[in-house]
Amino acid sequence: MMSLVVAVTFLGPERAERISPASSAENLGVPFTIHNDASVTPTRPLHLAHCAVNRRTATGRVLGEDERISVLSAFKAQTITAAWQVFQEGERGSIAPGKLADFAILTHNPVARPELLSQTRVARTIRRGTCVYRS
Repeated sequence: MMSLVVAVTFLGPERAERISPASSAENLGVPFTIHNDASVTPTRPLHLAHCAVNRRTATGRVLGEDERISVLSAFKAQTITAAWQVFQEGERGSIAPGKLADFAILTHNPVARPELLSQTRVARTIRRGTCVYRS
C-alpha cells in the first residue's frame, strides 16, 4: 500500500481513499484481479492480498476502509479471476479434475486472522500435483 504522504500529495485525500476500489468493483459484479508489475515492484502475492484486505499505509493508517475486501475475495482475484482474465480458467485458477493442481499450503489460516496475512508464509508449494517447495 502506498505511503500516506504519496497518497495525499499526488492524489488528494478523497481520491486516495478510493485507490484500487476492489470492494466497489466486487459490489457491482465487476471481475477484478490483484497483481503488480513484476519489474517495478516485488512479486509478493500474500503482501498484495494483505494490502487489499487490510488497506493499511506504511504508518498503519487505514486508507479507504470501505474498499477493503475479504481474504477469500483477494485470493479469488489472484487465482480464479486471474486465470479467467488470461483465458486459462479451464486449465488453472482452481482445484478441479483435469486442472494443473497448483496451490500453496500456508503457515496461518488468513481467513481466521486477516490481520496476520502479512506474516503468513508459504509452507509448501504443490505444482502439477508434486511438492516443489517445502519450508
